[in-house]
Amino acid sequence: MKLEDLGEHLLKFRKSLGMTQRELAKRLGVTPQAVGQWESGGMDVPIKRIPQLEDILGIKIELEDINQKPFNTDFIKSGPTHFERRVSIIEQVINTDEETLTLLERILKK
Repeated sequence: MKLEDLGEHLLKFRKSLGMTQRELAKRLGVTPQAVGQWESGGMDVPIKRIPQLEDILGIKIELEDINQKPFNTDFIKSGPTHFERRVSIIEQVINTDEETLTLLERILKK
């Protein structure tokens, strides 16, 4: 399951055990407001709390590994980088004759 969906499931499991938010919060060492935020989706459950939740609720929580999702690299392949464009300009300047360089200097000074 996704981390953002965990709160909804947490609510169901907690209620199925007849446990209040206050009771769960006390066992986790957090505030009842934190549990309420998790259950309502207002805040994600901290990863460090998952083993505690598994023990308290008697469940196994398996989250999707975000590191296994493919990374979108389209923007990298879309064209020359800023650095590559600058190198290209410098190469053009190096290969430019003296008259053109003088003209460029005058333009840049304006």
